[in-house]
Amino acid sequence: MDSSIKYLHALHLVGNGEPQALAKTLEKHESAESAWWAADKKDIDPDREMEKLVRAGIWIIEKSNPDYPPLLKEIHEAPEILYVKGKLPKWDETIWPIAIVGTRKPTEYGKNIARQFAEELAGGGALIISGCAVGIDREAHVGALKARGKTIAVVGSGVNRDSFFPQANWSLAETIIKEGGAVISEYPPGTPALPHHFPERNRIISGLSKGLVVVEAQEKSGALITARLALEENRDVFAVPGPITSLTSRGPNRLIKDGATPLLAASDIFEAYGKTQTISDQANEALGSLEAEVLKSLSEQKSFDDLKKDLVCDTGALQAALSLLELKNKIQETEPGIYTRRA
Repeated sequence: MDSSIKYLHALHLVGNGEPQALAKTLEKHESAESAWWAADKKDIDPDREMEKLVRAGIWIIEKSNPDYPPLLKEIHEAPEILYVKGKLPKWDETIWPIAIVGTRKPTEYGKNIARQFAEELAGGGALIISGCAVGIDREAHVGALKARGKTIAVVGSGVNRDSFFPQANWSLAETIIKEGGAVISEYPPGTPALPHHFPERNRIISGLSKGLVVVEAQEKSGALITARLALEENRDVFAVPGPITSLTSRGPNRLIKDGATPLLAASDIFEAYGKTQTISDQANEALGSLEAEVLKSLSEQKSFDDLKKDLVCDTGALQAALSLLELKNKIQETEPGIYTRRA
């Protein structure tokens, strides 16, 4: 491991995990190591702190690392350091990251749209980025996982369990990691979620992405802050229109009025990036004859749990089969976790 990483991490701890303090310290010195030896160390041992990260399964990527996300490196005040729990993709031309954001208090319409679009996009190869908050963020991650796609959660706290925010989504974060995605933060483990962390977190969500989708949000909201940041960084902004009487649709409707691309279907994004809307190879591999078995079992409306009992199959394989059948318009999810055949 590059020795500069341990000094970067130690300096971050000296600055109480605040990115601005770390950046200002680094500006005054030739290297993280020289900055460290000039710092008030507060009894911090760089080697011991790195050992803690290793034991917690957390790794660090610094801005100078070739594996640092290239789109993120382009933004103003790109994070000097990222803490990662899980696995980041190889950032090459095949990666097209799409962020999906919105209110923490969505309507059923918003929840369904966020999950559906994330599922279709991830199933077609997009990398879904969101903030792992309750509401639209959660639905975006769940949709991506449902398609057996990859997703990255960017949080405004430490990525360790004790400081992770919101605690209600820790199990979702664990699933994201287990399924080959990642949870990332510019804050060291142990850092609580403070109010000013969320606007800072939002610039990473938009910075990681080629395009940003706003599903539901009020006119003054974090999602719209993210959209403005995306526009400033020359990212594409898409907005899902909604009823003009709905408070949660005022944000996206306003974005559309101001020039954002209205998003009526996930296929609009595939078209915008010249992508073919196909089913991912990973999902196809899980199927075999399972699709036919699912259709046969759905002679009447059933829950996911009932289907799993009937078919005695792996959870991931069943999720993939259901997702593919939905994409082919063979079945529909009438309410969360309840499925029926389409006429």
